[in-house]
Amino acid sequence: TKVVQLDDRLQFVNMCDRRICVGQKDTPQVVYLEPLEQSAFVWHDNSKPKLLRVKVGEDKWMWSGSFEVKEVSLFEVV
Repeated sequence: TKVVQLDDRLQFVNMCDRRICVGQKDTPQVVYLEPLEQSAFVWHDNSKPKLLRVKVGEDKWMWSGSFEVKEVSLFEVV
């Protein structure tokens, strides 16, 4: 018997003119995206809520509030 686990995966595209950082809430792993760069995002810890956070990629910026992605669509984080 083999156990197969399927996970959600998201695709991010940075449409900003600055580097951004995307991560799962309460986990240390993050993805950095340069302007116009795109990347797949995989949930790093299935025991944590599937909530995202975003910030401008420089250390002086704070993380956004956590938010959930419920459907496939384009959306803005302001």
